[in-house]
Amino acid sequence: MFTFYYLMAFTIAAIVHESGHYLMARRFHVHVEKVQLFLLTLFSFKPKHKDKADGRPTWRDTEYALGWVPLGAYVQLSPFVRFLPTRQRLIINIAGVVFNILFAVLIYSCLVFTSDIRVIPFGNATYGMAYCKSAEGAGFEAGDIPLTADGKALDFVSQQTVDRILDADTVVVARRGMDAAFAAGASVDSLRKKDAKVKLAIPKSLRQDYEEEMKDSDNKMFMNYIHTDISHNVSDLFKTEAYSPGLFKMLVMACHVVVEDIKNGMVSVASLFGIRLKHKVITDNDAMLYMGIYDQFSKYSFLTYLAQLSSVLFLINILPILPLDGGHAAMCIYEMTTGRKPSKRFVNVCNIVGSLIVVFFFWVLPLISRYA
Repeated sequence: MFTFYYLMAFTIAAIVHESGHYLMARRFHVHVEKVQLFLLTLFSFKPKHKDKADGRPTWRDTEYALGWVPLGAYVQLSPFVRFLPTRQRLIINIAGVVFNILFAVLIYSCLVFTSDIRVIPFGNATYGMAYCKSAEGAGFEAGDIPLTADGKALDFVSQQTVDRILDADTVVVARRGMDAAFAAGASVDSLRKKDAKVKLAIPKSLRQDYEEEMKDSDNKMFMNYIHTDISHNVSDLFKTEAYSPGLFKMLVMACHVVVEDIKNGMVSVASLFGIRLKHKVITDNDAMLYMGIYDQFSKYSFLTYLAQLSSVLFLINILPILPLDGGHAAMCIYEMTTGRKPSKRFVNVCNIVGSLIVVFFFWVLPLISRYA
């Protein structure tokens, strides 16, 4: 079943990738000689040709084929594409990977849109909040509940809330004096009755202090909900409310997930070359928002896998190695920078060496590692 899922997902991601090349080639009036789905041609057809007044190639000038090996797709462009301006060739070369990354963002955006995202309003934080050292240095205390930042209400823990606090001149908190109260044996109900509003003057250096503190920390949270049962998720201990992100926030969250996929892919690709990269799992201020999203990912595993595979195709194809898209793009950038084209012999050697590298590291080595 997994093999079927993989082939199906890989084919869809490859079609999206090749569609980028095809559409950009058509945009610059390049003759697309052949478009094929799957490998090893089974049958093909070419629509009846109709001459165009301006003589430019149309979709009818392309041969369309279907292969019998259900793996991937490809687009064959006219050799005359090399006579295009360098900028246009660069756009055609990178169009595939751009379409892959946009496709992944689109899938994740749809999953975010349909996710049941729950948040804990500050008013439901029974024990208040715990703060990082830089926040404590600015006057925050354990148990404080942020109420407003420069007069604007604060609702729940998120990066937007933290940014408002960091950029504010004053923040009003409900102070419960947690440490002293618990030492005296006070109950939670009595703490609620004794909440006092405290106005804090936020130093201008707080953002810089916070960023410096977070550089060497796995926990990137400015504040977190205090709770007494570490065996459960925070969202299971307090009353939550539904949260619907706006369009911009939804896209930002989708892009964040794509970036995480690319980072994980970089670790895997680097390991093939014997390079060990460390990718820390970061707990940040938006962690609460992403809990509902990842639950949605588990429900729609195929779409999630398709988005991940599309991100991986972006990562692999962007490598500056011929015959990958990144290698062709690198040649275009070289030409734009130096003002001269690389020699044909140099390009041919790079193609041969690059093909051997790709086959060895992405096909042979994984097989050896799997069955060794």
